[in-house]
Amino acid sequence: MKSTTISGIATALKIAVAAFCLIPILGGIASSTHFIFNDGRLAPTFSILAGNPPYYPVDSGPILNTIYGPLSYFYYFPCALFRQNISLAILSGSFLSFAAFAIPVAIILYRWRKNLGGVQLIWLAALGTLQIIAYGCLTYSAFSIHADAPAVLFSSLCVLLLDRNEDGITSARALFWSAVFGVLTVWTKQTFAPVVLLPMAVALAEKQTWRLRIALAGWIGFLAGLFFLIFALWCGKDALLDNLVKIPGAYPSLQASFLFGSEAGGNGHFKSIVIAAHIIVGKYLTPYVLGLAAFFLLFSLKNGRTAGNSPSFHLPRLSRLFFLLALLNLPMAASVALKIGASVNSETPFAWFFILGIFCMVVESKTSIAPAEIPAANRAVYFIFTGLALVALAGTARHLPAAFKNISGAFDNDESAIVQICRQSPGKYYFPWNPLAGYLGEGRFYHYQHMVEARFMGSKAPSQQHFNQFIPPHAAIIGLPKESAGEAESAGETNFLAFYLAGLNPCNQPTNIPDGRFAWFSFVRKP
Repeated sequence: MKSTTISGIATALKIAVAAFCLIPILGGIASSTHFIFNDGRLAPTFSILAGNPPYYPVDSGPILNTIYGPLSYFYYFPCALFRQNISLAILSGSFLSFAAFAIPVAIILYRWRKNLGGVQLIWLAALGTLQIIAYGCLTYSAFSIHADAPAVLFSSLCVLLLDRNEDGITSARALFWSAVFGVLTVWTKQTFAPVVLLPMAVALAEKQTWRLRIALAGWIGFLAGLFFLIFALWCGKDALLDNLVKIPGAYPSLQASFLFGSEAGGNGHFKSIVIAAHIIVGKYLTPYVLGLAAFFLLFSLKNGRTAGNSPSFHLPRLSRLFFLLALLNLPMAASVALKIGASVNSETPFAWFFILGIFCMVVESKTSIAPAEIPAANRAVYFIFTGLALVALAGTARHLPAAFKNISGAFDNDESAIVQICRQSPGKYYFPWNPLAGYLGEGRFYHYQHMVEARFMGSKAPSQQHFNQFIPPHAAIIGLPKESAGEAESAGETNFLAFYLAGLNPCNQPTNIPDGRFAWFSFVRKP
């Protein structure tokens, strides 16, 4: 009777934790309408749907956030269903980003569903999604609109298709479909490119015929070339290569120390990448290394040090594949982390695939009917994984007021205000951080300031004529959102705008705009 009561309490607690998870998830999605970069990242999707090419030549067209693969913009096409309400468009984009992380978790649970009850499935799903909240890079990528999300989804599907059949070997169909998702990943975010090596690595490691291996390599090359041909014919080869390779490749780099220090050029760049890789790996491996070291120490003290008493350890095949994918992505993740302007999402290709590998171990450890069948070290990994998830959940407690505020205020944001201003006074104001809101308000895309700055850093700055061509033709006032974590109001950015605009000066709020959420500047175009 006592054990039944304890089991009932444990079940109730698990369901309560899973239900509580919904608050930070909903809060994260709701906060997307207040994250200044989401507007600029969603603008290329709406531009394509408006009939424009994904990429313009460097000296023509509005400068938008077009430094990622075109499939990253296609992924967010459903957001256009809400083109009449920019808040719903951004919220749906954030939901799609979160879904890209949640879908692999759901597929893994489905694979091991045979010996899992309903409560266990809910509990494990909660543990998996809580890892997103535990790490800043994953929270950033999972709730914001960004190329990381679809790239993560396609990469995960590439791995999940490689799980062996009952005969212990991957089928040819699975290998070829895995290659499809590998190529889709490359054309989503180019820094995830190493994923395309995974199906080839599996084909080489298994007893596959050389004929199949050669056919698989040819299939990968054919798909990659086909995508290049389609987009080159659509946009032009030079526009495609400039936006995807030359412009992002020209961003200056930092020299890494273990404290992530000073700026540098190319000197010691390889050494910097190695240091950055060490730092990234340390962030995510340390809890497991320390936890398992403590477990092995306690185990040996309790059971003696004979070889026969060493704890067992098992890595599922999917765990090995996800760990391999994390390692394949590590050098590129470290290199991107050193670029000026990079954010924590550069760690996502390593962090999430490592966590999915751990998640596979955790789920497998819970599918054995008899606890004695679970490898001892795998049980330790489960407790570490659970502990990190619960610590993350506990950490959200102090942010609950902010989460509820985000949920209740999701539709009260700068984006909606800008759309209304532009509809009431078309062409009169320029909002350089909000190209999507400007388009939904006026029907025309203007330069996105963040990407103009990026081109400036990469020595691809637009000419004065090109700049003047894609700002509102009759505007003499610029509006910068105040709530932008210091991004939009910094002196550096207003100085940058002054490079193209004469007489950029702070001015009073226009009398016909009641909302005081913007910082206003008057300007005169340079000829």
